[in-house]
Amino acid sequence: MHAETSDGGSVKPINKVTRRSLLYGGVAGMTVLAGGRVLGEEERPGMEVNMHQTVETVIDAWKAAFDAGDPQRIASLYTPDAMFIGGIGGVHIGRRSIEGYFGKNMAPSSVVFRDIKTHAIEDQVVLVSMMGAITPEVGEPRDFRFLQTHVRTGNGWQIAGHHGSHSL
Repeated sequence: MHAETSDGGSVKPINKVTRRSLLYGGVAGMTVLAGGRVLGEEERPGMEVNMHQTVETVIDAWKAAFDAGDPQRIASLYTPDAMFIGGIGGVHIGRRSIEGYFGKNMAPSSVVFRDIKTHAIEDQVVLVSMMGAITPEVGEPRDFRFLQTHVRTGNGWQIAGHHGSHSL
């Protein structure tokens, strides 16, 4: 299965281990690897702390880019084939499409994140859930819920998946 990007390219499927981890990892708080083995907390001592520190760096960079109103900088934090579903709608695949989303929909505003929770799926993949209050230059803050998948790449940690939605 390949997904099409905004520029007519296609995205290669993720590997079997990661796909299973992403699909099943958050459902029951465990990760099912390709061989059916469950990766438990006891098998990755200390990983959560290190992952959380790394995730904070990515989140801080995302906040700085968002607050600066810089769609290109935001998009640079994602993998080249990242999937993004924003609060305004639509599925965007790839940095170019993500940059276009923010270029079209971004208004002068700032974001403050809270309730950040991480769940290490494996040493290369971390799920991140958080709340974010986005405050426009003029107006009241509005809460959003975010779910991101951070992956370790050759260029460091990047966001491979992002879903944001308005809080009810």
